[in-house]
Amino acid sequence: MRSPLAPGSLNGGGTADRDPSTPVNSPVLFGLSDEVGAGPRAAVRGALSFRFLLKQWSPHIGWAALAAIVSQLVGFTCTVIAARLLGRQLFGEFGTIQGTVAALANIAGAGLGFTATRQIAHFKKTDPIRAGRVLGLTTGVSFTASCCCVLALFLLAPWISESAFKASYLTRSLLIACPYLFFLTFNGFQFGCLIGLETFRGLALINFLYGFVAITTTLLLTDRLSLAGALLALDINAGMQCLLYQVLLRSRCRRLGIAISFAAATDEARVLYEFIAPAALSGIVGQVAVWSTTALLVRQPDGFSQMGLFAAVSTLKQAVLFLPTIITRVSLPTFCRLQAENAGEEYVHCLHRNVVLNLVLTTGAAVGLVALGPHVLRLYGRGFSSARLVLATLVLSSIPEVVAWVESQVLVSHGKMWWQFGLVLIWSSLLVGLTAGAWPNLGALSLCLSYLGAWLVAMVLYVLLAQRLVYATGKPAGGHRFAGLPATHTNS
Repeated sequence: MRSPLAPGSLNGGGTADRDPSTPVNSPVLFGLSDEVGAGPRAAVRGALSFRFLLKQWSPHIGWAALAAIVSQLVGFTCTVIAARLLGRQLFGEFGTIQGTVAALANIAGAGLGFTATRQIAHFKKTDPIRAGRVLGLTTGVSFTASCCCVLALFLLAPWISESAFKASYLTRSLLIACPYLFFLTFNGFQFGCLIGLETFRGLALINFLYGFVAITTTLLLTDRLSLAGALLALDINAGMQCLLYQVLLRSRCRRLGIAISFAAATDEARVLYEFIAPAALSGIVGQVAVWSTTALLVRQPDGFSQMGLFAAVSTLKQAVLFLPTIITRVSLPTFCRLQAENAGEEYVHCLHRNVVLNLVLTTGAAVGLVALGPHVLRLYGRGFSSARLVLATLVLSSIPEVVAWVESQVLVSHGKMWWQFGLVLIWSSLLVGLTAGAWPNLGALSLCLSYLGAWLVAMVLYVLLAQRLVYATGKPAGGHRFAGLPATHTNS
């Protein structure tokens, strides 16, 4: 059961508890709130002062940036190598298989990495014994789910290739990707644990070693074995990454005095309902939607070729999301820690500046990539240079997506995972519905337009729910109006 929330609590508050001087419908957009008597200029000046963020993130942001830079460069390089060696048709098949495995991995992972990040960040300092129990519980669930999902892919590969893709010859390729599915699923969970432990330096060092091996294996195996070689490279690279993550995770836990406990893991059964269950449903629904839109695309005329275009453009979109991804990895543990410490004022300041910073970075990167689009697309080969409109549309969708990311951290840090599931359900329904009905014959462009529409609606809903959670009225010393002076605290 949830603890009752006091008026003005960081965990929420109703309109009945608002300060009489504040209008009930006082607008708060993207985390920017006014200062009482100071006007909107003071609010913007406060939001643009990022000294507070630097104070919170300075121990980690450099290493997180380095880890992300190496990861993005390695992923981009491997994608370009595969695209140039395979050609547009085979690369479309490769992207379809990789996307299918990624969707299954997210279903098998069932949001466990997300849950691990929140719970470990919340308890690693205040209750390391409980952090160890949560880690034991989520490790067991993740391993079991990974094995079950691999078995499902092994048994269903013929049906997926024949019924979903209408390409029975892809059955063998799906079977080759089975080890990749296991490692990718477990790696996602381990990565979430490492983010919660704020092990950014170790992740950066791992990525350097992983990058060298990944580029080498992708080049050699794809050149020799074509599509089968590219898939074998995924298996090998993910397996090595899994081993390195496990070594780093155990080392970091020992240093922090966290003993991973499997025997006492059942004491944390409450986590199954409050976090793992809604996170699992979110992962399943979201990834089924993503996979369904992929299947809808490849069933269109020239489907695999269009999928090749979408796969290439999706990789380029990661450049736009590069800096926001770094910030998200650092800020989520920060939000969880501040919420656990009842640091209401710091929490809201962090949210304000986080939204503005991400908006500025994403918009700038999006404009730059669209301007350079034709030149960048040529790196993939001749067949990809016609995808400029596809690139511009998908890149534009990253702006509402990033705002939704930031606002979703409010829900996660407050433990509102069932709210998160509801929003994922709405986003997924919009994505599939728009792809199937709104633009059925536009190829890759139809999928990009669907992502744009779904993220715009999701952004608005996330902002409204975050406002409800955080911006209950309180008046701390200094006269600032913001929610977040916690009177009570709950872990859920």
